[in-house]
Amino acid sequence: MWEETLGPNTKVQNLTDWTHFMRFQMQQLDEMILQSLNHPSIMTWGFFNEGPTQHPAACPAYAACVQRAKALDPTRFSTWASNRLMSDTCLGHAPLISFNSYPAWYDSLPMPISDIPAYWERLVQRVDTKYPGVPYITSETGAGGIMEWSNATDVRWSPKRQAEVLAGDVDAMLGNARVSGLSLWHFFDFKANDRDTSGCGPCA
Repeated sequence: MWEETLGPNTKVQNLTDWTHFMRFQMQQLDEMILQSLNHPSIMTWGFFNEGPTQHPAACPAYAACVQRAKALDPTRFSTWASNRLMSDTCLGHAPLISFNSYPAWYDSLPMPISDIPAYWERLVQRVDTKYPGVPYITSETGAGGIMEWSNATDVRWSPKRQAEVLAGDVDAMLGNARVSGLSLWHFFDFKANDRDTSGCGPCA
């Protein structure tokens, strides 16, 4: 289990505001860890999901949270789910590197599913080269699918394509000894009302 505090949409202005925002962030981190310290399923404490780590000014806040988490619980990892990948300037503070990335789904739509393993191999190799010995997990990946919408071909939003993308991600993670874990963003999806899919864009 991954338990985290504030995020997403945290701004640099927030993370440099030690008078108000960060004071309450540290309090929230303390309360979270002390509340759940004896929960046997927790493997890492997290904070600032997909935050502005491309800006060095944000890094002192991340470092402070890592230090506080370690002081309260030296037995577990602390981390943040970064969608900045290798542009994340704060990774030097991370006891556990965690990336959110969706090859063949979001901004990389032109990528063929067959290229997913090579994408992950390159990314993980770059982590290993720059941060040797630091554990790496993929904290989010996958693809969207609209339940009960089927198609003869694996078009976008079909469960068929979703399954193919997920299979590519999972196979790439299981086949890479440098990867310590994987979390699929869609693993716990459930059917909601039809209006929830209206913002998904065209299904074809």
